[in-house]
Amino acid sequence: DNAFDAYRDIGFILSQRSDRMDEAVEAYRQAIRCDPAQSGIWTRIGLIFIHQSRLEEAVEALRNEIAGGGASENTYCSLGMAYQLQERHEEAVESFSRAPELRGRLSTGWRSR
Repeated sequence: DNAFDAYRDIGFILSQRSDRMDEAVEAYRQAIRCDPAQSGIWTRIGLIFIHQSRLEEAVEALRNEIAGGGASENTYCSLGMAYQLQERHEEAVESFSRAPELRGRLSTGWRSR
C-alpha cells in the first residue's frame, strides 16, 4: 500500500530528530490506520516512547505489536528495556528471555529500512 509506505517513511524520517518525535508517532499511527496488518510499526512507536521516557505508553505500544502477531526479537528486547527502566525486573527478564526465540525474525516495518 503506497499510503502505508509513505506514512512509515515519514515516521522514520521524523523519528531521527528528537524535536519531531511526536510527529513521527502520528505518522506511524497513520500508517497503522492504512494497513493494520503490517508489523513493526508499534515497535517503532514503542522505541520513541522509551526515548521520551514515556514508559507506560511504550509498554502499551509494544504489547500492541505482540497482540497483533508481528513481534520480533527487537519487540521483546524493547519491552524488556521499558520494564527494566520501570524497575519491573521479573517482567523485564521474561521479555528478554522471549527475544532469542525470535532471533532473525524481522517485522515488515523493519525489513524495509
